[in-house]
Amino acid sequence: MKRCIDIIQSVTVYVKSSPRRLASFTEFENGGEDYVETEKLKKLCPTRWVMRMPVVRAILQNYAHLLDWFQEQISEGKIEDKQATLIHINSLSDFYVFFSLNTLMDWWR
Repeated sequence: MKRCIDIIQSVTVYVKSSPRRLASFTEFENGGEDYVETEKLKKLCPTRWVMRMPVVRAILQNYAHLLDWFQEQISEGKIEDKQATLIHINSLSDFYVFFSLNTLMDWWR
C-alpha cells in the first residue's frame, strides 16, 4: 500500500506543481465528449490520514483521464520531462496500483 500512496503523491505533485501541466490536464479532462464532473486532484497531507480518502477518490475518478492525458502528452510531444511521464504511465498502468486504490476505498467506506 505504501507504494500505491507514493504513486498517488508523485502523480498529483507532477500535475499540480506546474500551472501549465495543470491547465493542460484540466483542459483535456473538460474537453472530452464523455465529460463527467469529477473531483479535482488533491495533494496528500502527510499528517492527516483522514484526508487520504478524498485524495484516493479523486485519483480513481480521474484514473482514465490521467492515463489518457499522460499518453497524449507523449504522443504530441507536449512534455517537459519524458522520463517522468513514462514512469507515471507505467505506474498507473500497473494492475496492483488500481487494485490497491479500489481496496483502500472499500476499506475506508
